[in-house]
Amino acid sequence: MRSKTRRRRKEEMQLIVLPLIILAVLLAIYIIPAIFYMLHFYKNTTINGEAAGNMTSSELEEIFTQKASEYTLRIHGRNGIEDEISAKNISLKPDFDGQFEGLISAQKAFLWPFKMLKKYDYELGRGAAKSKVIAFDGSDD
Repeated sequence: MRSKTRRRRKEEMQLIVLPLIILAVLLAIYIIPAIFYMLHFYKNTTINGEAAGNMTSSELEEIFTQKASEYTLRIHGRNGIEDEISAKNISLKPDFDGQFEGLISAQKAFLWPFKMLKKYDYELGRGAAKSKVIAFDGSDD
């Protein structure tokens, strides 16, 4: 009689524990990506034509800073006079002013299962990547 009671309790515990384990695994599968997307852009995101999927705002700022450092302004003047001013010559540094962080915080990370199916294209204007000219050294490097 005692063995039947023990066996029955064991079966009841299995009926309780197994669903709890399954629920915990499903919650982890949901919550871990939600936490990830609190700090990263959704998979199908582009910003000004640059792939930003699964990147943090600082990774994206690095990419745009690198692109800004390669910027060259070509000036065509009168009488065939031409000159170039490169970003390096004027110490051009982009100022993103928290734009990328704002986009990440606005994407509602806990809705990630539904948001992953959509494509996100953002075009940030010149104001989003304002530049600070620090100095002009006047050299032609």
